[in-house]
Amino acid sequence: MATYKIRFIDSHGRKLITTENYNNEEDLFFTYAKKGFTVIDFKKTNKTPIFSEKFKANFKLSQQIQFIKQLSALINASFTIKDALNLLINEKNNTKINIFLRKLINDLDSGFSFSKSFENQNTNFPKIFIPLFSAGEKTGKIKFILNKLDVYLSQKENLINKLRLAFTYPIIVTIVAIFIIIFLMVYVIPQVIVVFNDSGQTLPLLTKIFLFFFESLRSIFPYFCLAALSTLLVFSFFFSKNEKFKFHVHKLLTKLPFFGNFLIKIDSATFASTLAISHGSGISILESLDYAIDSVQNLQIKEQIKLIKEDVKKGVKLSKSLSNFHHSPQILFHMIKSGEVSGSLEEMLLKASKMLESEVEQDALKFASILEPLLILIMGGFVLVTVLAVLLPIIKINQLVVN
Repeated sequence: MATYKIRFIDSHGRKLITTENYNNEEDLFFTYAKKGFTVIDFKKTNKTPIFSEKFKANFKLSQQIQFIKQLSALINASFTIKDALNLLINEKNNTKINIFLRKLINDLDSGFSFSKSFENQNTNFPKIFIPLFSAGEKTGKIKFILNKLDVYLSQKENLINKLRLAFTYPIIVTIVAIFIIIFLMVYVIPQVIVVFNDSGQTLPLLTKIFLFFFESLRSIFPYFCLAALSTLLVFSFFFSKNEKFKFHVHKLLTKLPFFGNFLIKIDSATFASTLAISHGSGISILESLDYAIDSVQNLQIKEQIKLIKEDVKKGVKLSKSLSNFHHSPQILFHMIKSGEVSGSLEEMLLKASKMLESEVEQDALKFASILEPLLILIMGGFVLVTVLAVLLPIIKINQLVVN
């Protein structure tokens, strides 16, 4: 079987490009003719076809949201799923998106349901999409499911954007500070050292300390960079390959002051929103917990949720099991307990998710408001010491000249 890069015109007259596997050229032409497509040209390629078992197509969160929003709008306008997907294919789209849409349509034409067609594509869309689409097809509420997913993804993107906005300024200040320090140490200070050595004068104590620090730092800097890079590479290797090592790193992160609680709130908000949308769409609580486990990032929290699932499987109430979960924010426990008592678990989970996201946003802004002046003080302090170390001997030399 060979891989071909194909340019063709579909049944709607759109020029598209795709990469697919075929046994031979005759098989390629027969398949496209059967679909009503016109092949413009093709060539063999070594590239792995998108959405193959070996290649996972990754879509940005913004692309996922755009797909769900557009599909939801078309379905709400009474288009069938197949017609809606056909309308979404656009020459201006990313090639990967068009291939994804066409493969969905091909599977629908082959008799697969929409949920099964979606499952057949090897993408990074959240796993929860497949059972939700399946539930929507069985109940005839696919419009309702798509609207829910739109809100779910938009809420997720909104939280990410707020966190990004909160930390953008401190990151910029840090980068600027590093470049200023490097400029001073590489360009300014070496020239000042030459002038001081040529003067033959006794240097002020501050200047002596500064020059000693600079010379020491310059001598160990290459080794420091090498050690830092080696440590980073070793850490990255073990973090990506060793689950036990990754688990211990995640466990350590949850114990950090302020930052640990911050990460717990982020995962707790994700857990609550995922559980709300899945269980509220008719998926059993045990299966919903599976998707909630998949949605969180921290491995230690994943393990804790797995223990909660085992308790629920034995008949223990979710709120009761959650009370033993030492990483669970109190607001989540109280909201779930209230939802179980009132029979409105989905509503309470959504409220808990929004409240936790609000706390995450406030914590991020609080952290940024502390970090910003701290970085400015550190950078300003270093520049001040550098300027004083340079100016003091110059002032001393000037005084000697005047005298």
